[in-house]
Amino acid sequence: MLIGVLSKPLHAQLEELDAALTEQVNLGWLSGQERLRILDHVVRTGFPIAIEEAWAIEGLTHGAARALMQSQAWQHLVQEVHH
Repeated sequence: MLIGVLSKPLHAQLEELDAALTEQVNLGWLSGQERLRILDHVVRTGFPIAIEEAWAIEGLTHGAARALMQSQAWQHLVQEVHH
């Protein structure tokens, strides 16, 4: 599993993403299924290299993909990859 090999800062980034996604579920912007699809995508493919990678996640609605791209946690993951 990817989490086991992450450095602490990257692990913290994944936790930040999960917390942001959970908040979006609670607010009704994402379904629980979409949250799991996003996390599964990150674990399988690694951190996103562009915010638009949200469009490549199978099963997300257009609204969910837009909300993900606007998420600071998602944007931080993209920035982390480029450092």
